[in-house]
Amino acid sequence: MTPQEYQERMFSIFSNLKNDIPDGRTPRSITVVRSGALTSWLEPVTARESASEESIGLFSEWRERHNWWFPAQFQVTKTGTERWLKAGLLDKSDRMLFWVVVPDNGHSRKIGHLGLFRINPEDYSCEADNIVRGEVAPKGTMTDALKALMAWTFSVLGNRALELTVYDDNPRAIALYDRCGFKAIKRIPLKRVEEPGMVRWEELPDELPGCSLPAERYFLKMRVEQ
Repeated sequence: MTPQEYQERMFSIFSNLKNDIPDGRTPRSITVVRSGALTSWLEPVTARESASEESIGLFSEWRERHNWWFPAQFQVTKTGTERWLKAGLLDKSDRMLFWVVVPDNGHSRKIGHLGLFRINPEDYSCEADNIVRGEVAPKGTMTDALKALMAWTFSVLGNRALELTVYDDNPRAIALYDRCGFKAIKRIPLKRVEEPGMVRWEELPDELPGCSLPAERYFLKMRVEQ
């Protein structure tokens, strides 16, 4: 598969999943099994979510609760979440998000989400993205979910590697990624940038002779290869 074919394959599968179009290359949901038993599954976030009060509410609530761990912090609103869902996810050809769903007394319950972003056809990789546990779940659920997503990207999408970025002051998340085989490859110094209604964390430019800015926080870039 050429780099262009790899990229087009991902765009096509992502689009079909987000628009509920059957695709013979992949199941609609990714099952998560431990010791032979179904423990959870990954359900694609689709265009229908834009009209779902429940979905908008969960995205907003979880985003607000985990605000500190995102690259930007701001006041979360349902209106803003609706805009992000369309422009930041559904309309982006290189972005895919899945709910993490667990069985619950004969029903099902969404407990978090995770996804993929920023396809790099040059080395057949993309980023694991938006990994959030929003609700209490059985121990190991998010680890199993991420491992299932990784296996799907390697077997169905043709990925050769996955990368992700995490704050280095988030040991709980780093431990999760360690368990899934990710290894740190770079530590990135950050500066705090304040804007009206928002705080962003930006990568510091390369140091110049006689000009050095102190880092206020760090990203850790991690990578796993097939």
